[in-house]
Amino acid sequence: MMAMQSATPEPTTTDWATLDSEKSPCETCSTASTFSKASTSSTASTCSTASGMIVMDSESNLSSANASKRSQRRQQQDQALQRFLSKHSFEGLHVPRLSESPSEMVYPIHVAAQQGDCNLLRTMLALGASLDQQTSRGRTAYDFAFEANRDGSHLDTLGLLRTRVQVFNTMKDFLRAKISKSKVRRVESAAVSL
Repeated sequence: MMAMQSATPEPTTTDWATLDSEKSPCETCSTASTFSKASTSSTASTCSTASGMIVMDSESNLSSANASKRSQRRQQQDQALQRFLSKHSFEGLHVPRLSESPSEMVYPIHVAAQQGDCNLLRTMLALGASLDQQTSRGRTAYDFAFEANRDGSHLDTLGLLRTRVQVFNTMKDFLRAKISKSKVRRVESAAVSL
């Protein structure tokens, strides 16, 4: 009686661009095998051979590469924010400072809006800066961008600030906001029907 192999090989990655046909040599078992993919958007494949089925999964490599890219992007955004804060004499994202003229307590979001820096504004919003934050004179970031707009120079910034963009750091935050909105709609529709 033949002994069966109990250990399954570790999943390996495959590059779908290099597969020329449905029948090609398997990287794992070096035999001619049929590769199948459940759908065009799937990242897993199966190799059917005489000895059994081996699952090759590239999803883990893709997700770790994406996580690495996100981490690098976040780190670059944080560095840009820190440079901005130190250049403009702010102690932190939520700490105001006295502006040069006229004397007014401004926050970093106001200065970024005045400069028209959309990327920096998105970073600030992702870290919890408020679009409703007012200066000591009651002006908002939108007011600063509107005053600085010359011949459409701040249109992107004005659009970003006007849309009342919401930045969700996690899927949990997104779902929480969706649930809250649906509850408000149900309450409003119930009040209208009374």
